[in-house]
Amino acid sequence: MKHCSQINNKFDLSVLDSVTPEFHRVYSKRQKYNRSIDESHTLVPTSTYSLSSEAVEKLLSQLPKSVLEVEVPQVFILQMDASDAAKPLLGAHVDFNRSCGINIYIDANGETTHYYKWDQDKKLLEEEERFVAQSGDCWLMDTSVPHAVSLVTGKTRRMLTFSFVNAKYEQIKEAFQ
Repeated sequence: MKHCSQINNKFDLSVLDSVTPEFHRVYSKRQKYNRSIDESHTLVPTSTYSLSSEAVEKLLSQLPKSVLEVEVPQVFILQMDASDAAKPLLGAHVDFNRSCGINIYIDANGETTHYYKWDQDKKLLEEEERFVAQSGDCWLMDTSVPHAVSLVTGKTRRMLTFSFVNAKYEQIKEAFQ
């Protein structure tokens, strides 16, 4: 795949059992990629939660040294609540606060992550690739490319993310190899 790759690293997330994530912020601002979305969809925001410094250190210690030499990432919990929306969607967007991320899926329910090519002239998205993550899966994602998530009604999608601010997707991908 071009903009995402599954990582066969198994992370021990048991440290999350003994911590209470602290609400950080909600991301819900519309971007040019989702302004003309079909009104039958309900756009769902993403909430971020921060973790204690002790938990972050335990989680970071599980990343390969080669990755940490490129950049030490920020660590958050990301959560999307699809509630009772008929067609819940995390609308197409790019992440302005990070260049790429490693997502470890804590609660996944068959949601589909879509990657798009943006046609600036026509103001249209063209899907390039997609994947469905399962709970426990780990994916490296290029978050500088437009992407969206088709959520599942009544389900919460939750993941631990290692967020890289400066390192590019290809750099982190190479560091894992």
